[in-house]
Amino acid sequence: MAPLAVIDCETTGLSSRDRIIEIAVVVLEPTTLEVVDEYDTLINPCRDVGPEHIHRINASMVQAAPTFEEIAGDLADRLEDHVLVAHNLPFDVRMVRGEYARLDAEFLVSGAVYTTCAKAPENPPPYFLKEPT
Repeated sequence: MAPLAVIDCETTGLSSRDRIIEIAVVVLEPTTLEVVDEYDTLINPCRDVGPEHIHRINASMVQAAPTFEEIAGDLADRLEDHVLVAHNLPFDVRMVRGEYARLDAEFLVSGAVYTTCAKAPENPPPYFLKEPT
């Protein structure tokens, strides 16, 4: 089984023209769920950071941060051939794809699951983990 890459990103907004301003990835060994790697970085979106009251990230925090282009290779290394996991995976994948598209690169997902509620129940119903179509 492929390693799991749990991802989350903060963005300047919700549309396809918005940018990622922070991304975190925790890579887990799939059978033991042992943490294999952790990656978290602010990203300079080269524009306004959007609604600070939502993500608590302000312009001064990202001013010296790398751009997405500067972290794209490190991020790809952590996500390639991994099963992606996130609470709102369709959103996160859409935003990551948008960033790679701006670099004329394609972001492919080999496998994915996403949670549909904030806290996992002890015995999750069959719809709790979904594979996006």
